[in-house]
Amino acid sequence: WEWVNDWYDPRYYEKSPDKNPPGPDSGEKKVIRGAGWENETPTVRIFTRVDGDPTMRNESTGFRCAADAK
Repeated sequence: WEWVNDWYDPRYYEKSPDKNPPGPDSGEKKVIRGAGWENETPTVRIFTRVDGDPTMRNESTGFRCAADAK
């Protein structure tokens, strides 16, 4: 699992831009993407998206580094 910078809104993609959606402006939970070594194969996908308390820490969640393309 990887933390990303976006706030979580389960309905955000229904109304977001198609290209490079920035995510909601605020929220209570952050987005965690991907999956971990303990997950079943069907759930291990780059686009898997769940919510998490931003203060949570565990041994199977890291963070995703990203930069704007030049």
